[in-house]
Amino acid sequence: MSGPATPPKRPSVYQFTLGACTVTNILDGFIHRADLHPFVATNVEADAVEALVQEYRLPYPKTEHNFVATVLEINGKIIAIDPGFGAAAPTPTTGFFMEGLSTVEYSPDDIDIVLISHCHPDHIGNVATDGVPTFPNAEIVIGRTEFEFWKAGEDVSEMRQPTLQLFQKTLLPLEGQLRLIEPGDDIVPGLAAIDAFGHSAGHLVFHLKSNDIELLML
Repeated sequence: MSGPATPPKRPSVYQFTLGACTVTNILDGFIHRADLHPFVATNVEADAVEALVQEYRLPYPKTEHNFVATVLEINGKIIAIDPGFGAAAPTPTTGFFMEGLSTVEYSPDDIDIVLISHCHPDHIGNVATDGVPTFPNAEIVIGRTEFEFWKAGEDVSEMRQPTLQLFQKTLLPLEGQLRLIEPGDDIVPGLAAIDAFGHSAGHLVFHLKSNDIELLML
Protein backbone atom coordinates (compact mmCIF):
# COMPACT_ATOMS: atom_id res chain seq x y z
CA MET A 1 0.00 0.00 0.00
CA SER A 2 1.35 3.40 -0.92
CA GLY A 3 1.78 6.10 1.70
CA PRO A 4 -0.09 9.38 1.87
CA ALA A 5 0.14 11.63 -1.16
CA THR A 6 2.93 14.19 -1.06
CA PRO A 7 1.59 17.76 -1.19
CA PRO A 8 2.35 19.44 -4.52
CA LYS A 9 5.47 21.56 -4.67
CA ARG A 10 5.18 25.05 -6.11
CA PRO A 11 8.21 26.86 -7.53
CA SER A 12 8.49 30.19 -5.72
CA VAL A 13 10.79 31.88 -8.25
CA TYR A 14 11.30 31.47 -11.99
CA GLN A 15 13.97 33.55 -13.75
CA PHE A 16 14.87 33.79 -17.42
CA THR A 17 16.51 36.13 -19.92
CA LEU A 18 14.71 37.79 -22.79
CA GLY A 19 17.03 39.62 -25.13
CA ALA A 20 19.16 41.83 -22.88
CA CYS A 21 16.59 41.73 -20.03
CA THR A 22 16.25 39.53 -16.98
CA VAL A 23 12.70 38.57 -16.05
CA THR A 24 11.95 37.11 -12.61
CA ASN A 25 8.55 35.76 -11.67
CA ILE A 26 7.90 35.57 -7.92
CA LEU A 27 5.03 33.60 -6.40
CA ASP A 28 3.38 35.88 -3.86
CA GLY A 29 1.10 33.02 -2.84
CA PHE A 30 -2.06 31.11 -3.63
CA ILE A 31 -5.66 30.67 -2.49
CA HIS A 32 -7.81 27.58 -2.93
CA ARG A 33 -11.30 28.36 -4.15
CA ALA A 34 -14.44 26.30 -4.74
CA ASP A 35 -16.12 28.66 -7.20
CA LEU A 36 -14.30 28.35 -10.52
CA HIS A 37 -17.58 29.50 -12.02
CA PRO A 38 -18.61 32.33 -11.62
CA PHE A 39 -15.08 33.33 -10.55
CA VAL A 40 -14.16 33.09 -14.24
CA ALA A 41 -16.13 32.97 -17.49
CA THR A 42 -19.23 34.79 -16.31
CA ASN A 43 -20.27 35.20 -19.94
CA VAL A 44 -21.14 31.47 -20.22
CA GLU A 45 -23.14 28.98 -18.16
CA ALA A 46 -21.52 26.88 -15.46
CA ASP A 47 -22.13 23.68 -17.45
CA ALA A 48 -19.97 24.93 -20.30
CA VAL A 49 -17.10 25.78 -17.94
CA GLU A 50 -17.37 22.39 -16.24
CA ALA A 51 -17.28 20.54 -19.58
CA LEU A 52 -14.18 22.43 -20.72
CA VAL A 53 -12.39 21.87 -17.42
CA GLN A 54 -13.16 18.15 -17.41
CA GLU A 55 -11.90 17.85 -20.99
CA TYR A 56 -8.47 18.81 -19.64
CA ARG A 57 -8.84 16.52 -16.60
CA LEU A 58 -8.89 19.38 -14.12
CA PRO A 59 -11.03 19.54 -10.98
CA TYR A 60 -14.32 21.41 -10.89
CA PRO A 61 -15.46 23.64 -9.24
CA LYS A 62 -12.27 23.80 -7.17
CA THR A 63 -9.35 25.86 -8.41
CA GLU A 64 -6.04 27.20 -7.19
CA HIS A 65 -5.72 30.94 -7.66
CA ASN A 66 -2.04 31.88 -7.89
CA PHE A 67 -0.62 35.38 -7.43
CA VAL A 68 2.57 36.00 -9.41
CA ALA A 69 4.54 39.25 -9.45
CA THR A 70 7.39 40.14 -11.79
CA VAL A 71 10.75 41.85 -11.39
CA LEU A 72 12.27 43.11 -14.62
CA GLU A 73 15.85 44.26 -15.24
CA ILE A 74 15.86 46.43 -18.33
CA ASN A 75 18.15 49.21 -19.55
CA GLY A 76 19.84 49.64 -16.19
CA LYS A 77 16.56 49.78 -14.24
CA ILE A 78 15.03 47.24 -11.85
CA ILE A 79 11.24 47.32 -12.03
CA ALA A 80 8.87 45.55 -9.65
CA ILE A 81 5.57 44.93 -11.42
CA ASP A 82 2.54 44.47 -9.13
CA PRO A 83 4.59 43.49 -6.06
CA GLY A 84 2.05 41.47 -4.15
CA PHE A 85 -0.22 41.76 -1.11
CA GLY A 86 2.38 42.74 1.48
CA ALA A 87 0.82 43.32 4.91
CA ALA A 88 -2.63 43.12 3.28
CA ALA A 89 -2.20 39.37 2.66
CA PRO A 90 -5.63 37.80 3.25
CA THR A 91 -4.43 34.27 4.12
CA PRO A 92 -1.34 32.53 5.52
CA THR A 93 -0.62 31.26 1.99
CA THR A 94 -0.17 34.76 0.51
CA GLY A 95 2.22 37.66 0.97
CA PHE A 96 5.59 36.11 0.06
CA PHE A 97 6.88 38.60 -2.52
CA MET A 98 9.54 40.04 -0.24
CA GLU A 99 10.83 36.58 0.61
CA GLY A 100 11.08 35.76 -3.09
CA LEU A 101 12.80 39.06 -3.76
CA SER A 102 15.46 38.15 -1.22
CA THR A 103 15.86 34.69 -2.76
CA VAL A 104 17.06 36.25 -6.02
CA GLU A 105 19.27 38.68 -4.06
CA TYR A 106 17.35 41.89 -4.65
CA SER A 107 16.58 44.23 -1.78
CA PRO A 108 13.71 46.75 -1.54
CA ASP A 109 16.32 49.50 -1.95
CA ASP A 110 17.34 48.08 -5.34
CA ILE A 111 13.94 48.72 -6.93
CA ASP A 112 13.97 51.76 -9.24
CA ILE A 113 10.34 51.63 -10.37
CA VAL A 114 7.18 50.06 -8.95
CA LEU A 115 4.84 49.52 -11.88
CA ILE A 116 1.13 48.96 -11.15
CA SER A 117 -1.16 47.38 -13.76
CA HIS A 118 -4.32 47.95 -11.71
CA CYS A 119 -5.38 48.56 -8.12
CA HIS A 120 -6.62 45.18 -6.89
CA PRO A 121 -5.17 44.08 -3.52
CA ASP A 122 -2.59 41.60 -4.82
CA HIS A 123 -1.14 44.40 -6.95
CA ILE A 124 -1.04 47.37 -4.55
CA GLY A 125 -1.00 45.94 -1.02
CA ASN A 126 2.79 45.92 -0.88
CA VAL A 127 3.33 49.42 -2.30
CA ALA A 128 3.43 50.80 1.25
CA THR A 129 3.93 49.25 4.68
CA ASP A 130 2.47 51.08 7.69
CA GLY A 131 2.16 54.22 5.59
CA VAL A 132 5.78 54.13 4.40
CA PRO A 133 6.77 53.20 0.82
CA THR A 134 8.00 49.61 0.85
CA PHE A 135 10.52 50.38 -1.89
CA PRO A 136 12.09 53.65 -0.68
CA ASN A 137 14.04 54.55 -3.82
CA ALA A 138 11.35 53.65 -6.34
CA GLU A 139 9.26 55.82 -8.58
CA ILE A 140 5.66 54.53 -8.61
CA VAL A 141 4.07 54.33 -12.06
CA ILE A 142 0.37 53.69 -12.68
CA GLY A 143 -2.20 54.40 -15.38
CA ARG A 144 -3.98 57.73 -15.01
CA THR A 145 -7.43 56.25 -15.74
CA GLU A 146 -7.00 53.55 -13.10
CA PHE A 147 -5.72 55.95 -10.45
CA GLU A 148 -8.43 58.52 -11.06
CA PHE A 149 -11.18 55.86 -10.96
CA TRP A 150 -10.18 54.70 -7.49
CA LYS A 151 -9.46 58.20 -6.28
CA ALA A 152 -13.00 59.28 -7.21
CA GLY A 153 -14.38 56.22 -5.39
CA GLU A 154 -17.59 56.23 -7.41
CA ASP A 155 -19.34 53.26 -9.03
CA VAL A 156 -17.30 50.85 -6.93
CA SER A 157 -19.20 47.62 -6.32
CA GLU A 158 -19.93 46.33 -2.85
CA MET A 159 -17.49 43.48 -3.42
CA ARG A 160 -14.73 46.00 -4.18
CA GLN A 161 -15.24 48.28 -1.18
CA PRO A 162 -12.31 46.64 0.69
CA THR A 163 -10.18 47.30 -2.40
CA LEU A 164 -11.16 50.96 -2.31
CA GLN A 165 -10.22 51.16 1.35
CA LEU A 166 -6.83 49.56 0.63
CA PHE A 167 -6.23 52.03 -2.20
CA GLN A 168 -7.05 54.92 0.12
CA LYS A 169 -4.64 53.54 2.71
CA THR A 170 -1.68 52.57 0.55
CA LEU A 171 -1.66 54.42 -2.76
CA LEU A 172 -3.66 57.62 -2.34
CA PRO A 173 -1.29 59.09 0.31
CA LEU A 174 1.54 58.70 -2.22
CA GLU A 175 -0.27 60.64 -4.96
CA GLY A 176 2.41 63.32 -5.09
CA GLN A 177 5.07 60.70 -5.81
CA LEU A 178 3.29 58.97 -8.69
CA ARG A 179 3.97 59.09 -12.42
CA LEU A 180 0.63 58.75 -14.18
CA ILE A 181 0.79 57.23 -17.65
CA GLU A 182 -1.49 56.61 -20.61
CA PRO A 183 -1.75 53.59 -22.92
CA GLY A 184 1.06 53.83 -25.45
CA ASP A 185 3.47 55.51 -23.05
CA ASP A 186 6.91 54.03 -22.35
CA ILE A 187 7.72 53.21 -18.75
CA VAL A 188 11.34 52.93 -19.84
CA PRO A 189 12.64 52.42 -23.39
CA GLY A 190 11.59 48.93 -24.45
CA LEU A 191 8.64 48.65 -22.04
CA ALA A 192 5.32 50.19 -23.06
CA ALA A 193 1.83 50.31 -21.57
CA ILE A 194 -1.14 48.86 -23.47
CA ASP A 195 -4.85 49.51 -22.85
CA ALA A 196 -6.51 46.46 -21.31
CA PHE A 197 -9.41 48.28 -19.65
CA GLY A 198 -12.08 45.90 -18.35
CA HIS A 199 -10.76 43.74 -15.53
CA SER A 200 -10.44 47.07 -13.76
CA ALA A 201 -11.40 50.52 -15.01
CA GLY A 202 -7.94 51.44 -16.24
CA HIS A 203 -6.17 48.08 -16.35
CA LEU A 204 -2.89 48.13 -18.27
CA VAL A 205 -0.71 45.34 -19.63
CA PHE A 206 2.89 45.81 -20.69
CA HIS A 207 4.76 45.12 -23.92
CA LEU A 208 8.44 44.27 -23.51
CA LYS A 209 10.83 44.32 -26.46
CA SER A 210 14.55 43.61 -26.27
CA ASN A 211 16.88 42.66 -29.12
CA ASP A 212 13.84 42.11 -31.38
CA ILE A 213 12.34 39.60 -28.92
CA GLU A 214 8.92 40.51 -27.57
CA LEU A 215 6.84 39.57 -24.56
CA LEU A 216 3.34 40.68 -23.53
CA MET A 217 3.15 40.89 -19.75
CA LEU A 218 -0.42 40.47 -18.49
